[in-house]
Amino acid sequence: MRAQNLRAPAEEDGESAFVSMTDLTVSFLFIVMLLMAFFAARYADKTPDPLEDYLQRAALARMDVLEALRDGIRVEFPDLVVEISTQGDALHFRGEGLFERDSSDLLPRPRRIVEAVADSLHEVLPCYTLGDSAAWRQVCNPHFAAIEAVQVEGHTDTEGTEIGNLMLSTARANRAFETMLGRQRRLTDHLNVRDQPVLSVAGYGWMRPIASNATVEGRARNRRIDLRVIMYTPGGTEDVDRVVERLRSTIAQSPKTVASR
Repeated sequence: MRAQNLRAPAEEDGESAFVSMTDLTVSFLFIVMLLMAFFAARYADKTPDPLEDYLQRAALARMDVLEALRDGIRVEFPDLVVEISTQGDALHFRGEGLFERDSSDLLPRPRRIVEAVADSLHEVLPCYTLGDSAAWRQVCNPHFAAIEAVQVEGHTDTEGTEIGNLMLSTARANRAFETMLGRQRRLTDHLNVRDQPVLSVAGYGWMRPIASNATVEGRARNRRIDLRVIMYTPGGTEDVDRVVERLRSTIAQSPKTVASR
């Protein structure tokens, strides 16, 4: 009788351990199933959002445009300082490399530089714009990206008055724009999806520095002309389809020069 009483607690302990292991196993399997369900739900749909995908491709296309413009200008002026902005949306030209100090007049060599900018633009834009000069090609615009605007922007340092700098930067941007049109009169034929000319002009004075105005070097960098490229931003997937179709429709057109990138 005493032996039977001793065995009973031992059997109960064994059964308790078995139950604990079973509960632990069930709990572990439950956690694994939850994790599998989470990752399955997260990665079930691999199809990218069309709008997000287009915006990413447009950003890549903008860099292609900036590099093509920069490289086209460097062919004729290999020693010219032309920088792509850190945001990847504009080309920076040293203002003092184009204009005399406190002046909006272009000297002969700077004038040829601005004319080279116009030539490069007129070569690259047809593949990213609409209008009579448009001609999309897969080789130069595989992303089906459309340019909304190309802004010729004037900038100064902080020396001088605020209004004076604003007027000077605007005058320099206007003079660059005027010189570009004198070289390539059909630049205004390049249109965005709203059928507006993509080329525009703006003067910002000292309000958009790219370096510190506390140093001589910083002020020299801030005295500049920017060529800013703004890509079209669709409002939804229907707009994406519409842009792609409109770019495709330009294949039938035959401008004199088409971008080769």
